[in-house]
Amino acid sequence: PAISPKLSQTPGQTRWLGPELGALFAQHVLLVLGSTAIAIVIGVPLGIAASRRPRLGAPLIALTNVVQTIP
Repeated sequence: PAISPKLSQTPGQTRWLGPELGALFAQHVLLVLGSTAIAIVIGVPLGIAASRRPRLGAPLIALTNVVQTIP
């Protein structure tokens, strides 16, 4: 379940309260590290293969261009 942060309004200031901020930060860092690791594991071997085999490189670049446009 997602943790919903609570905001406290003080005059002219918004403050994050409670331990939720730390939990959300840790969750964010884990998600970023995990997705970055997956991208490296997939991307580096494909990049090496594309640089060694130009016939593979062109379709691979076209595919990555299409994938990057998908949100």
